[in-house]
Amino acid sequence: MDGQVRLGVLCLGSRPAARIAEIAAYAECAGFSHFWIPDERFFREVYSLCAVAAAATSRIQVGPCVTDPFTRHPALTAMAIATLDEISGGRALLGLGAGISGFSELGIQHRRTARRASESIHLIRRLLTGEPVELHGDVLSFSGQLNFKPPRDQIPTYLAAGGPMMLRAGGMLADGVIIEGCVAPGTLERAYDVVDLGASYVGRDPKAIDIVARIDIAVDDSLDAAYDALRPRIARKFLHSGPGFVTFLARGLTVPDELRELAAKAGYGYTWDAATLARVGDALPRSFIDAFAIAATPEGLGERLHELVARGASQILVNPIPTHEDAVEPIIDAVAAWRSQS
Repeated sequence: MDGQVRLGVLCLGSRPAARIAEIAAYAECAGFSHFWIPDERFFREVYSLCAVAAAATSRIQVGPCVTDPFTRHPALTAMAIATLDEISGGRALLGLGAGISGFSELGIQHRRTARRASESIHLIRRLLTGEPVELHGDVLSFSGQLNFKPPRDQIPTYLAAGGPMMLRAGGMLADGVIIEGCVAPGTLERAYDVVDLGASYVGRDPKAIDIVARIDIAVDDSLDAAYDALRPRIARKFLHSGPGFVTFLARGLTVPDELRELAAKAGYGYTWDAATLARVGDALPRSFIDAFAIAATPEGLGERLHELVARGASQILVNPIPTHEDAVEPIIDAVAAWRSQS
């Protein structure tokens, strides 16, 4: 999309609601246009936090990044996002994705994710019109309507995508496509090519799609401290990608035998266990972090962000990873300063 790059901030519900509101207000004052909250199990509930963030702000757009169509039926998502849109005065955003957190605990298996995401977008958009809906899709069914009139029948809908089927679906249907960890050279370009293909297939202009680079970012005067703050994040991704580690291999990385053995002992899967993440994270080479995230000094951050924009990102979605306590404001300030100077 044309114009100055948009800025978004991601704020995990590990924080108290009052702190979420504080960060949302700070991001709005810093010039950010999007405020996203992950639907991450089992932290504080996402739509409640979105409402709190909306109440603390007046301009910034607010929404889940991302929720999924497995743990919550898309009709319930339509109900929730329409309610958030009413609370926020028309500032709601919807981020959808395949999901993963909490699936094993809830006994959920995710299959045919791209098809379920596509049918979910269709269903949600039809329900937002307020009209009755009959849907008998390949993976979803619904018969009914929302029992209130949504304030808007079109809420911007983003699809988080990594694989080709989800990327293509995003190009065909979504207002924006969220591409996580697209720091390694070629990653963002390859993803955009598939989004472009999906858009072209249905006659859409791919330039009208918001390409969101969702990046974990740690900023500190000490580069070592910035890398160390990011290690647990990349360790979680590493364990989840095992035993094949396809996500890492696709970025040109080689996974040595000692790392494979360490991951096998730790146990593959999606985890928030701090001790496990610390053991694996401490063993990761910096190249693994550089492929997915940005560790930078305040002086070096701008060059890294400029690279993402030059490669096609129209929104930088920052997940600020503090190097001490919960000091995310300096990272928000550093990103805002870069944008004002670029």
